[in-house]
Amino acid sequence: MVKPHIEAIFMAREFSEFSTEYSTKKSDFSDIRNNLDAIMHIRTEVERCEQELGALRTQKSNLVLFSAFLTEDERNAQTASIDTQITAIENQLRTLKTNTLYKTKEEIQTASQTLDKYIDDLNTNFDFKKSLRDEIKTQSQNRLLGLEQEKTAPTMELALYSKIEALAENDSKLKSYLSIDDDKAVLALLESYVNKYSHVKPGTRGRESDQAKKEREAKLKVFKDEVATIQRRITSKGNSFKKYITDHKTELGLPADMTIDFNDDTSILHNIALYTDPKSNASFSDIKTKASDSIKSKDAQIEALQSYIRYADEDLAQIRRDREAELEEKKTYKGQGLLSKAKRFFKGLGKGLSNWVHDKPKPFKGVFKRPDDTRTLTQAKVIDTTNNFADAYRTEIGQDAYAKVIKEYNERIQNEQQQSHPQGER
Repeated sequence: MVKPHIEAIFMAREFSEFSTEYSTKKSDFSDIRNNLDAIMHIRTEVERCEQELGALRTQKSNLVLFSAFLTEDERNAQTASIDTQITAIENQLRTLKTNTLYKTKEEIQTASQTLDKYIDDLNTNFDFKKSLRDEIKTQSQNRLLGLEQEKTAPTMELALYSKIEALAENDSKLKSYLSIDDDKAVLALLESYVNKYSHVKPGTRGRESDQAKKEREAKLKVFKDEVATIQRRITSKGNSFKKYITDHKTELGLPADMTIDFNDDTSILHNIALYTDPKSNASFSDIKTKASDSIKSKDAQIEALQSYIRYADEDLAQIRRDREAELEEKKTYKGQGLLSKAKRFFKGLGKGLSNWVHDKPKPFKGVFKRPDDTRTLTQAKVIDTTNNFADAYRTEIGQDAYAKVIKEYNERIQNEQQQSHPQGER
């Protein structure tokens, strides 16, 4: 059974032990969520069996009241029947209550702790809170660099499209290449007609008349021929468009050493191939919007990460202030006077006894030393004497605490946006 976490209220616990216990409880809670229907069925069956068992025991006890109306053989027979039923239900109850799902639920209930309480206890340690914010800053800064690089391609792509549109205003050939949009609109209409006339509509006798079939096939041929013509036109314009881009790299602002490959899906020119493909319904406006949306998405991510860094800096400043305030309160405790020594003695005695209870080697070693001014452990419910929480964020509880902070930061971003853009101004 998971031990109740009541000792954390009175004494600091080692992070390794605390983290392991958290993971166990989280697994238990996950079991409940994943098997909720099965658990509720078991608990319903337990309640039903207990009610039946109570009713049978009452029935057995009442046999004495009716002894005057029953022969000894009848009373014995009814008693044996009831005992058989009681035994069967007791066996069923035993099976139900030993079920892993039922036991898990009961163990979690007896512990009477929530996952949030564990994280709250962990956050009483300044070193953990600082380590977590430092990691948020580090990961955010690293991701910022990646996003800035990822933003380069769609930015170049959008600049290319804008340059093409600007040059097309004074270049009739280039302007004609952009008329592919009009050709695709006509092509879509023709293809709808081809689809329409490709399906036979039966006559009154269940078949198409010869005359109707002849007329349909004549129309179908006209539309198919026109479709082929438009497709060739789009292909021709597309090839000319791609050649224009190849021949005017410098004028279009493309790097001189850039390799032109429209079929390379990693190239900023790949969407040009999509636009010039007669089988694609992508318009020039579509590929512009795609590039623009990519930039907006990355800008939004960059802005969020910058906010994370700003919030983390604010939290770190507050943590320093809180640490200083606690240190100020414990000056007497950290002093050299008789009172301070007495306080350290009783504090050390409590810690040593705690170590002894938890079977730690040399439980009283170093417990009477003056505490390090850089750490404030007296009010922390969780401590880490091994690595100063350097990698705590990699643990399950550390990851969940990290996610909780990020959730809070996202809520702050949303609130700031709402305050900056009131509903009436949107």
